[in-house]
Amino acid sequence: MSFLDWRADWETGQGEMDRQHQRLVHLINDLHDAMKVGQGAARVGTVLHWLQDYTETHFQQEEAMLRSRKWPGLDRHLILHHELLDQLGRYVRDHDAGNHVSSLDISDFLRDWLVSHILQEDKQYGAAFQRTA
Repeated sequence: MSFLDWRADWETGQGEMDRQHQRLVHLINDLHDAMKVGQGAARVGTVLHWLQDYTETHFQQEEAMLRSRKWPGLDRHLILHHELLDQLGRYVRDHDAGNHVSSLDISDFLRDWLVSHILQEDKQYGAAFQRTA
């Protein structure tokens, strides 16, 4: 069993966004798998940098889609994205400065944030876009 299993009810109906969300789930699971075999600390830096890059790209694409469809919740969505990127940036800076960054804290934070963001935010635009399609 994975740390975080993708569920069909998390899909937004926006194919590329759903594929990117699934990739983020896969990355969280990779970090957790490394932790289970005692490699979390060794992998956390690589995962953090990759996650930061991938998340920035995902957010740029999602925000462009929301702008193009004139999503009324865009301003709130931008704030939430900015908050996550700030937190990821703090984790990356701490790690790069040689400070201990707990892979467990990161995987829990990412799991909780991703699931709540998809279910509470992204599902809203998915449902609205499907109604207007």
